[in-house]
Amino acid sequence: RWRGGSLLPRRPEAVAVLRKDLLRVSRAGGGYHPQFAGRADRPLAARVIGVFQGHVGEPRHRLDDAIDELEREADDFKLVRGFAALLEREAVFETRAPLPPERVRRAAFESAEQVGGVVDDGDRRAALETAADRLGTEVGEIEQSLYADRDVNAVLSSFESRWGPDGLVEQYNLSLAQTALFDATEVRIRSSDPKRLVSAVKRLGLLYEIRRRGGGEDDGKSAGLSEERVLVVTGPDALFRRTRRYGTAFARLLRSVAATAEWSLSATIDDRGTDRELHLGPDDVSVPDIEPVAEPTYDSGVEADFAARFSNLGLDWELSREPEPLAAGARAM
Repeated sequence: RWRGGSLLPRRPEAVAVLRKDLLRVSRAGGGYHPQFAGRADRPLAARVIGVFQGHVGEPRHRLDDAIDELEREADDFKLVRGFAALLEREAVFETRAPLPPERVRRAAFESAEQVGGVVDDGDRRAALETAADRLGTEVGEIEQSLYADRDVNAVLSSFESRWGPDGLVEQYNLSLAQTALFDATEVRIRSSDPKRLVSAVKRLGLLYEIRRRGGGEDDGKSAGLSEERVLVVTGPDALFRRTRRYGTAFARLLRSVAATAEWSLSATIDDRGTDRELHLGPDDVSVPDIEPVAEPTYDSGVEADFAARFSNLGLDWELSREPEPLAAGARAM
């Protein structure tokens, strides 16, 4: 049997955002409020997981039909689709056929030309028989292989979800918040782990500014990002024009923010030309057992070389990589 290239699951470090058409958000009171899943949605999450588990070894179209049926039964079809979209990242689909489908199609179409074209079932059967003779196989194997590489015919070969029902709900809420941030033009954050935050901001190529809450001047006496300081994050293009192009980076940044013990985030969302405010906190979003942004040993070869040469000097000094940031006016050093 021929097995074509598998569609492998995405790795944990990928940004598991949802498509924008799956965004569930309320605009009550002029705000921008993602409609998070709760404890009451756990049974639905368990059912969606069960649908995937129960369709291992079956073609995708049967899995899709089962998800469609679940959507019709649920109160909110977008929630079902959101759960399914996340679980599909954990699934492996592959093409299974007796013969390579592209080779079979080529032989079938060439055979159809030889019999004068396919007009009815008799012509189709004659073309398939001719193709089978050319490939030295049976008509049944030709039919099985002809369109086996279409997405709807791909077979769910394995499914091992990292999440149980509770974990899936948690991941859904994180993904929903990340999707909401796609249209953000500015993000404002307070965090109990400023080192992680500033490091992630720089690694993602974003611009930041440290402001005192209430707009007062920084007295420079504190060495970190205290309760009175807010990290305002934008992208480089924001210096010249208003832009939403950094939504993916904001989404990745949220993973680092949500992994800290205490944090709060507010963002200005460009909602089809209307500015709305989004507010998030630990009660809304958490990171389900996944390190948000992997800390590399060194950011570059230059840094690694410097550390090696420094250690070889034998000095009575300790080299500390990325220590707590020091407040320096509106910036951090």
